[in-house]
Amino acid sequence: MRKIVSILAASASLFLVSSCNKEDLKINFPINAAEFTFNVPMNSTFGPVTFQAHNLSYNLDSLCIANSCNLSQITSVKLKEAIFTIEDPDLTTNFDVVDWADGYLESAPLPKIKIAGKNPNPKTGGRVLALDVPDVELVEYVKKQTVSCFAMGNTNAAVSHDIPVRCRIKFEVTAMIAN
Repeated sequence: MRKIVSILAASASLFLVSSCNKEDLKINFPINAAEFTFNVPMNSTFGPVTFQAHNLSYNLDSLCIANSCNLSQITSVKLKEAIFTIEDPDLTTNFDVVDWADGYLESAPLPKIKIAGKNPNPKTGGRVLALDVPDVELVEYVKKQTVSCFAMGNTNAAVSHDIPVRCRIKFEVTAMIAN
């Protein structure tokens, strides 16, 4: 009988120890999509062009609170989507004038980092260009709360007027919450 009680007690303590050693909980949540407009500038020649920069601000503390975590638990921030859409009223305007385009983030003292691109541009006559998104870690940039976002590209023909382009980018945050 003592042997059975000892075995049961050992089993119960092993169960208690293993149940207290749970894995951390991984959660993912989006950062609200950022949208801004820039111009493909009018030029009489073709070649490299840098599009105007935009500052993006994020209140990561509020996002963390809304998702039951804190800033120190964020382990990853990655870009999930980058889409350019022409907003020119001239419906014949399309992305065929662009050979390639790249998107970047910058936040001092961190270096400029490429977050998306399309090279080569497939030249389909489209007014929407979905950029390819590499697997790049952006946690240190987004934790800065404000980052500068800009694009660079190459035109293959003269551009007769400024072409307004809306940029939409979406990030996803991963956090690890101790159980």
